[in-house]
Formats: sequence, C-alpha cells, structure tokens
Amino acid sequence: MGKAMKTIAVGLSSLLAMLAIAPGVAHAIDSGFVPPIGFYVNEQFNAFDARSWESVGGSWSSSAATYDSTGASNTAISTVFEYFIDPVGEPRPTPRPEFTLRTRILNRGATPTQLAGVVFNYLDSANYDEAVCSPTGTLLVRRVTGGSMATVLTTSYAGGAQNIWFELELVVTRDTLTITINGITRVNRSQFVNAGGRVGLVTHNTPAKFDYLRVGSPFNEQPFREDFSSGELPFPTSTLTWNVSGGTLNNPATESTSRASIGAGLFFAPETTVQYTLWTRMFNPYGASGNVVGMFFNDDGVGFPGAHGELLFSPTGQARIDLFYDGSKHTIATAPYRGGPKQWFDVRLDNHRGAVSVWVDGALVFGDVSTFPVDDGFVGLLTHWSPGRFDDVWWDNNPHPTLVAKFAEPLDEQTWKTTGTWDTSGGTLNSTAVDASDLALSTCACWSTDAVIRARLLNQFGASGNLVGVVYNYADAVVAPDKPDYYEVVFSSTGIAQLNKVLNGVRTHVARGTHTVPKNTWFNVVILRRGTTTTVKLNGSTIFNNVQQGELGAGKVGLVTHWSKGQFDNVIVRDDPIR
Repeated sequence: MGKAMKTIAVGLSSLLAMLAIAPGVAHAIDSGFVPPIGFYVNEQFNAFDARSWESVGGSWSSSAATYDSTGASNTAISTVFEYFIDPVGEPRPTPRPEFTLRTRILNRGATPTQLAGVVFNYLDSANYDEAVCSPTGTLLVRRVTGGSMATVLTTSYAGGAQNIWFELELVVTRDTLTITINGITRVNRSQFVNAGGRVGLVTHNTPAKFDYLRVGSPFNEQPFREDFSSGELPFPTSTLTWNVSGGTLNNPATESTSRASIGAGLFFAPETTVQYTLWTRMFNPYGASGNVVGMFFNDDGVGFPGAHGELLFSPTGQARIDLFYDGSKHTIATAPYRGGPKQWFDVRLDNHRGAVSVWVDGALVFGDVSTFPVDDGFVGLLTHWSPGRFDDVWWDNNPHPTLVAKFAEPLDEQTWKTTGTWDTSGGTLNSTAVDASDLALSTCACWSTDAVIRARLLNQFGASGNLVGVVYNYADAVVAPDKPDYYEVVFSSTGIAQLNKVLNGVRTHVARGTHTVPKNTWFNVVILRRGTTTTVKLNGSTIFNNVQQGELGAGKVGLVTHWSKGQFDNVIVRDDPIR
C-alpha cells in the first residue's frame, strides 16, 4: 500500500476518534481570508491577442504593454468572451459564478464625470453591471438594465487621481460584491444579485489605460481564521481537557503531550498541504524549560500522531524545531526568541514545500529550515507539560514565501542569478566589478505587490554616480533579453536616494530623497510594497512614503550596483498578507 493510501486509511480512523471527542467541529470556522484563487485569465497586454476580446463602443488598442481606451466616448466597453478554465478543454463563455477580477487602471481624465473601471455580469450592451472610478476620488457601482442605468452605491476611494495608476479588485459571489482599491476595501460583501455574464473594461467620457487583468475562481481548501468568540470548541483535540472560554482556546491540564488539530482531514488532505502560513497567539503560564507550548506541522496522518514536525517555545526564551520520523526525534534547529512566561506572543509559521520560516512578534527566528523528509500534512497546536492558551488562529494556503539570505556560503544557482562579478567572501554578498548595472536576482518571481523586503547595504565608493540598492517586482524581458521591467531604490554615498522604474529597459526617476550614510558604512533598508505604493525606510527613517508605483505586478527581488562596488547581507523578503 502506497503512502497516499495508508494516509487515507489511518487518517480516517484517527479522524473518527477525534470527532467523538469534539462534536460539532467545523461550524465555528470563519472564512475570513480571500480564498486561494486559480487564475484562468492572465492578460498583461505585452503580447496582446485581440481575438479573445469584443469591443462595444469607443476605440480600443494595445500599445506599450497596456490596453487603452483611446477616445472620449460616452461609453466604451471591451469584454473577454473566452475563459479557458479547463486548460485542455473548450473555453467557457463566462467566468465561474464566483470569481475575482483584478486590474490596474490609469484614468486620463480630470473631472467627476470622466470614469474608468470594470464591467461584470455583462450580457449585452444594454444589460450589465459596472464599477467605475472618477479621478476625483468617487467609486460608483451601477446597473444597466434594458439600456437604463441606475446607481446602486457610491463611495469614496484614494489613490486614483488623473494619470495615476491604481489597482482595483472585484470579488463576486452568487449574492455578494466586494471591491478593494489599492489594497483598501471600499465595498465589503455587499448584498448584490449577480446574474452571471462576461467581465471586461469600461470608460465613460475619458481615455484610459489598463494593465494586468486577471480573472480567477476559488479552488482547493479554503483559508480560515478563528478568534474563539463563539465559546465552542472548533478543533478536534487529542484529550478532553481542552476548552474555549474567555475568548481563547485553553488546555488547563499539565500533560506530557496534548494537541488541537487544525486539519486532520476536516479541511484539507496531507498531500495538498505543502505550502501555507499559520499564525496564532500563545500564552504559557509556566516558567521551567520543559514547560513548552507550540505548533505541530506536516503530520502525515500515518499513526496518531504520525511523522511530523514540532515548533516549540520554552518560557526560558528558547525555541526549537523537532522532527519525528522513523521512530525517533530529531532536533534540527534551535534559536532564542523574545518571550517568557505569562506573556502573549505572536507566532507565524511559513511552510513552503519542505522549508519553514518562523517569526515571533514580527522578528525572524528561523529562516528557510529544511524539514525533509517531513514535508506535508496536517497542522495544529500543542502543549508539553504546561497549560497553554491560544488565540487568533489563522491559516492561509495562498503561497506567502519567505527568502532569507545571509550569504554564509557561495550563491546557490537555483536561488540566485547574477550579472557582473559577485562573490560571498567574508559572509557577505559582494559586487566586485564596476559596471553600469550589475544585478544579483532571486530566481523565484514569488513576491507580489504586498511584500516586505529587508537588506543591509554598504557602498564602497563615494561619488554621486556610484550607487547600490535593491531591485523588486522584476519581470524578465519579453521583447528583448536586455530590456527587463523592474523597480529599484538606490543610494549614493553623497546622501542621495533614488526611486526608479525601469520599463522595457528604460530607466525613469520616480522620486528622490536624502540620507546621511557615508561610504563604507553599513545601513539597513526596508521596502514596504502595498498595492500600487512603495514606502522605503533607511535605518528606521522614512525616505519615501507611499510613492505610486503601479505598473508592475509580482516578480523577483534582487540587489544592484551602478558604477560601484558594494556589499550586501541579511536579505529577507516576505510576501506579507494583512495579518
């Protein structure tokens, strides 16, 4: 019998036992996350095929990797009429009934009646719904029935003035509508009758540009969060001692091992649980080194418990990761953390295909620790010889990868690609050539426009044109190999900071700031990407605050030098959903 078959057989028997302990398990779960989305329309407009689109009114064209409504018609609509939901089957004429639509919009107009946005539930030019935005900060949801238009709701939004890119997301269920602009929810699950139909783009009385249109629908296991406000036990537990009271999950007993299983077949199967993020808050009332609270992860379900990992926190301020397989315990990592007895602390565990990273109260404790051969399975909470309390359990299987690079060893070509001359002598990454532009890039285009990027930098040269910096949202060149798209923030030792965009190989200055770090001095940079905005901090001081950078989507992260030698260390990148 193979691993998958054994997992199902033994897992079901364990599940039945746990269900007997915890009746009514699932109803307290709150699906508060955006679910994992399978995108079947991914249009970047850089190799635009008009055969999948139908335009009604106005003038539409593809230019410079955007899709443009070029006139100022009263109404211009262009819709997608083929949806390849099954990649090997025939296309559907409409999206699935529940879908997410994301796009970026630039409105050329300046007045309240010059509107740009999206259409949905499109049946024909006389019957559709639309969400449109004015450059003066108004969002309108309108329904057209039999050619007559009615405004359903009106609200405000920020970040979409004339000639400024902004990001719009529409989440449609069978009876609700959610609209988010630049990462801020403006319409939250409003009751809305969705009749089905195409999706597309629309303008009224204005030219506009659109980019990065994506359409997808929920699939696989759905993320959830649990704040224990219901007073009922939401998870199956290994002993009867667990309870919910005072708004927390509690195990008041002092037992060798006790577990509360977040998975165990109720919400997801082991074979599909290969990447996820699990958060929770923990409280340990005891103080000895053997009194620990924590999480278990990647339990394969073969036995009770099966092969699995444990992330454990002692009240003496020590954390460790143990793996259990082949009948033995293997401690694979230890580290201090800021914690102690009788105090709440926040834990985030990122599991990404057999490697885990752990953050406590926002500080990295373990980075990219391999857990082979324990690489998939159930997750949950546990205590060893201590009562424990837990709150705000969130689980999300959207990929939120973490990159941790300390450069103690030579660059792994599976993780980094370079141009120029780079080495890792002295435990840092060093750019040793002096060229117009030398790059060290992560090979994974993993990080979206909601990410936190940290790095330490040192500029060895002192002139204004000698620059070191960080690259983000890097997209490989489509038209020519030497003309990629990316953003960069770079620093000279003369006190100048530049925020730049490079589109089709052409560099443009977006913003300029100042700092006080001289040459041959290490400094820390933090880049916060939120929707279409970028904030940059140097040694804790804000250099650029919410600068609009809306042209590029998810991409690679890297390091760069321009006409300078530089050193880099402690690069940490985290795709950062709102906690």
